[in-house]
Amino acid sequence: MNTDGATILAVDDDNKFRLLLELQLKKWGFNILPAGNGVEALKILGNNHVDLILSDHMMPEMDGIRLLKEVKLKYGDIPFIMITAYGSIEKAVTSIKEGAYDYIQKPYNVDELFAVIRRAIDYYRLSNENRKLKGRLKELYSFQNIVTKSPEMMKALKLCEKVAANPNTTVALYGESGTGKEVLARAIHYAGERMENRFVAINCAGIPSTLLESELFGYVKGAFTGADKDKEGKFDLAQKGTLLLDEIGCLRSIPTSGSAQPSLLRRISG
Repeated sequence: MNTDGATILAVDDDNKFRLLLELQLKKWGFNILPAGNGVEALKILGNNHVDLILSDHMMPEMDGIRLLKEVKLKYGDIPFIMITAYGSIEKAVTSIKEGAYDYIQKPYNVDELFAVIRRAIDYYRLSNENRKLKGRLKELYSFQNIVTKSPEMMKALKLCEKVAANPNTTVALYGESGTGKEVLARAIHYAGERMENRFVAINCAGIPSTLLESELFGYVKGAFTGADKDKEGKFDLAQKGTLLLDEIGCLRSIPTSGSAQPSLLRRISG
């Protein structure tokens, strides 16, 4: 079984149970840090990297729920699996509400234990990777990376920062081609709450008038000749994210855009 050298902090005041748990985890290839109670576990956490915590619920000095609260307060994202006595569903539910990833009942099923541990570690690592990626994207598209000496541009950047703090705002960016409208749009997107979702850019001037509506709003299979499957429109792709309608002014000059414009207005305003 591939455990990627993950380190597990096993916390239980029952030395016999903890020893058996350690042997099982080492058999799977995990690195184990044992602790007899919550206080000891916190000391270990302060000096070691830990990928996952397995903790008993009932312990002297500091029980599992108190340990869970301390871990969430000081170490945040480390996945925490509570081990509860058979039938202690109420305690298990409490642990989940406090932020535990999952719980295991004593006596545990070996296959179930490994599956829960594996899922928790994978989730933890994926969350870390996503957080690092978001950080890099924010840094890449941050307002600080837009270099300018123009007082007017500096005013625009400050205004964009305010706009980014209000994710449901519709923004109009005006400027000649090549002045950086899309750069500003991306900066607004990645500086706000919508960065977790897609940034979708569409050049309205580059879409034939006959395809404009289908590109913006999509279509269902059979809607017209050649529509052999459903297609998501740009509005749907950008759901809860940001949609940049570049060169939107060209819609005024498209002869067949009479039905597209009201639909577009409804989407933007509603």
